[in-house]
Amino acid sequence: MRTVRNIHQRIVPAPADTVGALLDRLSAPDDPLFPTPVWPAMVLDRPLGVGAADRRARATGRPPAFGRPDFTDAWRMPLEPGMDRDPHAWRHVLPFPVHGAADRELMLGKNASHLDFRSSVLVDDASVTLATAVRLHNTRGRLYFALARRVHPYLTRRMLRRAHRRVAFTAPPAGQRNTPAPADH
Repeated sequence: MRTVRNIHQRIVPAPADTVGALLDRLSAPDDPLFPTPVWPAMVLDRPLGVGAADRRARATGRPPAFGRPDFTDAWRMPLEPGMDRDPHAWRHVLPFPVHGAADRELMLGKNASHLDFRSSVLVDDASVTLATAVRLHNTRGRLYFALARRVHPYLTRRMLRRAHRRVAFTAPPAGQRNTPAPADH
């Protein structure tokens, strides 16, 4: 078994007392740091400090939410000027149910008896990223994904390129984007 160390890092351009106030709210219902609309929120077993753990992991004996994936990949494409930065505009990248949404991210996926997967469509100011995580459950899942793993990178890149083209064609032409609004008299 391999060890996975998951470290989250954020740079918050704020004074130390403001950052301290943010950390005090970690795992609280109004936690502003953890991406709760997309990922299930942490629930700590004690106040934030050394040794505090996610209570759900201790109660079930396994990691919360999705757990350690058996396969991950991610593909990124640059966005052209005028392309929609709303992740919902990219909803048609994959034909699967939406599991959550945040300001710039849409989480899609499906649970099945042989595997679970989640795909994240993350849109920032300069690019769109399609990331996938797969969790295998049994021999059937391992056999299925042994074949799917070989074509997954090709199909993922193709779906992202197709969605990129579709969103690009819906963008207004540069003449419309760059024309100043008429002044009201």
